Amino acid sequence: MLNDSIASDKKLLTEIDQLNKIKKEKTEAIVKCKDEIFKMYDNVYLEYQKIITDLKERTTELEKDGLKIEGISQFNFAKLYKHIYAISDGRKAHYNNYPEIFNEQKKATSNFDYRVIKSNVEKIFEEIFNGNYSILPRIDKKEAIKTLLDDYFFDYWKITYKNDQLGEMSTGKASFVILMLIIGLSKSKSPILIDQPEDNLDNRSITQDLVFYLKNKKLERQIIVVTHNANIVVNTDAENIIVANQKGQNDTESYSEFLFDYVNGAIENTSALNTTEKDLLKSMGIREHIADIVEGGRDAFILREKKYRFEKVLN
Repeated sequence: MLNDSIASDKKLLTEIDQLNKIKKEKTEAIVKCKDEIFKMYDNVYLEYQKIITDLKERTTELEKDGLKIEGISQFNFAKLYKHIYAISDGRKAHYNNYPEIFNEQKKATSNFDYRVIKSNVEKIFEEIFNGNYSILPRIDKKEAIKTLLDDYFFDYWKITYKNDQLGEMSTGKASFVILMLIIGLSKSKSPILIDQPEDNLDNRSITQDLVFYLKNKKLERQIIVVTHNANIVVNTDAENIIVANQKGQNDTESYSEFLFDYVNGAIENTSALNTTEKDLLKSMGIREHIADIVEGGRDAFILREKKYRFEKVLN
């Protein structure tokens, strides 16, 4: 009987040793897995830093156009708080133990220290894993940890043009700056089509900013602009002007078989109005079409000139 008892105890000790070995291996695997998870967490943050560094040369190029762009990696505190609050047990409100990252007052653009963020996230990770952080009954640990480790980093760009920040600009000026960004950051040399870039811009901004910009950029790539603004048509020195006409949209009847008709040429193409020509596009030269469409006609242009009395002022 004694021998059987000893043998049974030895078997139990062996099983205990085996279980301890398995427990140790699983603990080591968990620690290793956690280390790998937070290495990936580091890499996610560093990737945003890399994006900003990689784009630095291209953003610096835009400074010659008057744009200042500063890239910053940010942490979206508001998004994290919203997601964690949604899965946490509000009766215990463990999120209040981490005011440095769970804070209603912090915004997506608030300053942050990455080391503080990571340290807090690691502590919460441990608490969720060990069951010390109270989550809702319907949420399992895996889902809670996935929510905690979601990507809350993003690259934020401060854009300034003539001392104005993008978010504080008028709609028209902001649209123009976005146009500059699209063209300036693109490496493509293919033609670009722009539809009415003058929308919401005053004529001073069109003449001083938009026209100047288009004249410079057209040396680098072909730009096709749809516009009703005379300053853009004339002052950008457009090489080819296309005039469009839709049948039935004006007093002059068109004999064309097409609903939409087009004629093109340089601004130097000029021909006085031929009143006997019933096809509107053929009835005058490109210069006359420009004056008619974007200036309201020659008479309207001359009348405005007289109203301004620039000639008398110059004398």
